[in-house]
Amino acid sequence: MTNLTIKDDGDVRRMFLSNPERHNAFDDGLVSDLHNAFRDVGKDDAIRAVVLASEGPSFSAGADLAWMRRMAEASRDENIADAQGLSAMLLAVRDCPKPVIARVQGSAYGGGVGLVAACDLAYALPSARFALTEVRLGLIPAVIAPFLLGKMGPGAVRTLGITGASIDAARASDLGLVHSVVDEDGLDLAINATIDRIRRAAPGAIAAWKALLQQLPGHSDPATLTAEAIADRRASAEGVAGMQAFFERTPPPWSPPRD
Repeated sequence: MTNLTIKDDGDVRRMFLSNPERHNAFDDGLVSDLHNAFRDVGKDDAIRAVVLASEGPSFSAGADLAWMRRMAEASRDENIADAQGLSAMLLAVRDCPKPVIARVQGSAYGGGVGLVAACDLAYALPSARFALTEVRLGLIPAVIAPFLLGKMGPGAVRTLGITGASIDAARASDLGLVHSVVDEDGLDLAINATIDRIRRAAPGAIAAWKALLQQLPGHSDPATLTAEAIADRRASAEGVAGMQAFFERTPPPWSPPRD
């Protein structure tokens, strides 16, 4: 039985973690389902954006206790393989060529914070809470660390990982984990407004931008990489069509007609 529900709303794919009785905690089945879902949506030209949400009062409590108990009894090699599966899922979310928007309510703990960090944007209710609680169990948030560092500064990640303290949505926004904090009446309106802006952007350009940002850190020749990236986009079908539409003052082919 899957704990991931997927619904298409026109050109938006909405994914819901759907195990509210267990606070949408991860197990290996959900990790696999999320990995497959993001791999598939990346290939679907009809989808312009993905919204990742949860059913019930919590976004995600992190690792499921039964899963953790099972892995505590597994071999080191089995634990490495299991952790690599979680990492591959988070990479599939982060590297999805579509914009991915997290809709966060309630608690996001441990791996749930990592899932938020893997998304491009995160909108949260003021009541949302975030915490890296692994140290309280004698563990560390190792697999999610690269994704946390991609959103928050190393000082904040270090402190949260050491203390296990929870922070509210406003503080998460200050640190860069959350894009915007919106009350319940306005949360979906804000997300939909962002999706409307995404519709006016070229899908291939968004995918290329996301890919470039992953290549830049540590690259030996960023000047050449970025020069080649813009040259490729200028020569692309989207780039040609977009510039032509701009000069002719008409909507580009990927954009909805102007009101």
